[in-house]
Amino acid sequence: MKRKLLVITSGTIAAGVGQELIKQVKAHPASELQLVVRYIDTANLLTRYSGLRSGEWFQMTINPQFMDTVRRNPQNHPDLTKLLYPGFLPEIQGSGGGSIRYNAAGAMAINRRRMKEWLTTSITDLVRADIGQVELSIALVVSSVGATGSGSLEQLIDLVVDCAQTVNIPSPLHCDVFILQPGPQGVTDLGLSNTLALYAEMAASRLVKDESHAKSYRGRTLVVGWGSERYMSSIEQLKEAATTLIRLAHDPATAIAAEFQEREVDNHVLRELDEQTQLPSHLSSATAVTISLGDLEEKIAQRDAVHLIDTLVFGGKPSETTAGDYFIPSTDRTEHKAGPLLNTLTNFLQGDMPEDRYRHLVGRLTEVLSIQSLQINAAQLQNMNTQQQAGRLRGAWMYDKEEIIKSGRRRIQEQGAFLAGTALQDIIQSRRTAMANGLSLRDLRDEYQYMESIITSTISVQQGFSPEATDERDVTRKLSALERPGWGSRERALQQAIGAVHGHLEAMLQRESHAAALDVLRLLQNHCAEALRNLEIVLGKLLRQRKNNPRWAGSDQKFRIDMNHLLHMAALSNDTEITRYADMVSIFASTNKRRGASGAGAGAIGRIVAGEQQTDQVGEFRKWLDEQGKLDALFAGEIDTLLDFAQSYATSYVHAEVRQHSVVDVLLQTGEDVLLNRLKDAADKAHSLVPFSEQFARDQRSVRHVSAYWRDEEQRGILQKTIEQAFGEGQCTLLGSKDPSEIVVFYYVDGLPMSAISDLTVRCLEAFLKRCRAWYRQSKINSNGAETNSTYKQRVGVPVYSSKEAQQRVLKAGVIHQLYSVRGQMINDFSLDELPELANGSYVDQQ
Repeated sequence: MKRKLLVITSGTIAAGVGQELIKQVKAHPASELQLVVRYIDTANLLTRYSGLRSGEWFQMTINPQFMDTVRRNPQNHPDLTKLLYPGFLPEIQGSGGGSIRYNAAGAMAINRRRMKEWLTTSITDLVRADIGQVELSIALVVSSVGATGSGSLEQLIDLVVDCAQTVNIPSPLHCDVFILQPGPQGVTDLGLSNTLALYAEMAASRLVKDESHAKSYRGRTLVVGWGSERYMSSIEQLKEAATTLIRLAHDPATAIAAEFQEREVDNHVLRELDEQTQLPSHLSSATAVTISLGDLEEKIAQRDAVHLIDTLVFGGKPSETTAGDYFIPSTDRTEHKAGPLLNTLTNFLQGDMPEDRYRHLVGRLTEVLSIQSLQINAAQLQNMNTQQQAGRLRGAWMYDKEEIIKSGRRRIQEQGAFLAGTALQDIIQSRRTAMANGLSLRDLRDEYQYMESIITSTISVQQGFSPEATDERDVTRKLSALERPGWGSRERALQQAIGAVHGHLEAMLQRESHAAALDVLRLLQNHCAEALRNLEIVLGKLLRQRKNNPRWAGSDQKFRIDMNHLLHMAALSNDTEITRYADMVSIFASTNKRRGASGAGAGAIGRIVAGEQQTDQVGEFRKWLDEQGKLDALFAGEIDTLLDFAQSYATSYVHAEVRQHSVVDVLLQTGEDVLLNRLKDAADKAHSLVPFSEQFARDQRSVRHVSAYWRDEEQRGILQKTIEQAFGEGQCTLLGSKDPSEIVVFYYVDGLPMSAISDLTVRCLEAFLKRCRAWYRQSKINSNGAETNSTYKQRVGVPVYSSKEAQQRVLKAGVIHQLYSVRGQMINDFSLDELPELANGSYVDQQ
């Protein structure tokens, strides 16, 4: 059963983690995460992430008129007034919080009711999905630098717990917090002070809040840093590293998730206080190093999908000009072999020559009329005298003539409609059958072109025929001559009379069938013309797609495993290894795979003896499309639909093959020393991404796991032995995985107080103290001014805390006092007179 995970991001940078997580889960078909991501920001996220849909994100805003009401009537808003600084109200203009945590915290408080409704709906929908499984996990992602994430985190945790209780999620709720640390360069003093203020407020909350709050949820607070510069060089890499941590820490497809959560429950260091500073040791750090095929599986499936469509559409890869444009060479019609559609047409219009085909069509049109005169011959009349012969012929002729005049045209037209409708149905059915059995769109176009030429040549015969007006006087003369034959001319007179009657009636029939024959041929010609137009459009679009669509264009390139992140390692290191692996798992490499399975010298006979059968994968895809009712989508030009179906088919097949050729298989086939070297490299990288001092984290507990998919106990034994060689005996635990596409080295350390994290005792602390000093100085100046409480916009500096209440909490707990006592050597000295934070916890600022 899949595990439900709700990820809530707060802030613009954190939103990128949510976007990346969706991509990662999709890229791992073995994942057992049922993922929902929701985004919160004070800015308009659509300007950065245009793909967000309504209901997926929430923009926190502050109405200036509402804040003015709060300023003038604070007694009516007791929940807000305890958060607000007198004379200085939070302000957001729609483009973000301006890096001011106080703005984001105010927006969070003001929008709490609406946000609760929104998040409660998301949790309810997730719970109801998949047979109503109630158990779910929540992951919060924030950046410590910006306003939104840093300023809203604590309120967001309370809100999430409140929402979970509203929908009856069993307590304690599992909720992990992932905090993105500031980069080594390019971060302002305000960003650094925001970081320290966030951790100070969190520490103070743990020191002064009662235990009932802590028992309502459990989970780690994971500090995700940049490591050294050789680990991550950009914010994008930081987001990718955080994404990988979230996925692996919650996905049941690897045993990491269960181990990680179970260990959190029993890990007492997360609940204790640091002996030296008496600060909470509730922080953790984690690092995930992956050894994988990267996006190779996706690339192979993409190439196979393009190969399927190339074969289905063009009969193979289309030709290419020197300029790189694709085209379909014209077909020599003299060499065209009749296909199913052409056979259907020639069965309808029988004959080797256009004249023969036209006569056959006319015969089909007139066969519905029973013309008795045309059945009469001389032998039938030989026992009659000439008067009787003439009378018999005259009566039949007159009757047949009247029948043709009265109902012949109507019946011929009805027959034409029936014949044309049947022919079109047969052609369309033949087209569907032909496409299901191997005809490409290019072949189909050639068939229609040849059919059109046959119909056009037949029409030219029909158009060249202009039936002459029939003259009944010739029939009358011949019948009169039969009644009075001259000596010795009786037989000749009879033959001439019969011929005149037949000729006259046949001319009448031909005249009446002429328009109907033209209608039938025009209908068939129009069908061919429309089909050719559609096919030319489809082929033209596909040729352009073949060149311009990135998914198609990439299929012609040599496979590469692109990993621009030192925490992600490629399992295959060169072109030969990559190509060999691609041949093993590709749809179109079945022959090579079977050769390997049956022995290099087995050959076709050996494979047959072994019970193996050659499989036409394109034929299987055609059959699959036919079963899905999507062959007509191909002919109709639904290109994106077709490409998606081909991608889905190829992805399913390739993933099944990947499970038979896991990363462990690939590395072991290359050599056990290759697996060992990869694990050694990963071990070197499996350290905290957040520099911390062992001196101030004496009780920390660190763990290393390797999560891998193994085929059998023998392979598991090899893995265990190799892990002991790479990490040292007993230093790393082997965990099972259902994902054959990656090996994960997962490291985490628990029990880190603020004082242990290097950044928080040096540059962040100094930036924080400077900002606090500036705030207090400006506050004193403002308190002496006459305008302090008279207007919404004040001449006040920027507070570093998220609220007045948070400031008092930090002062009361003495967090900054304790942290300052273990500050780094390079930090400047600050005066207690200017900074109340430097006093111990007995002092609480009442401003």
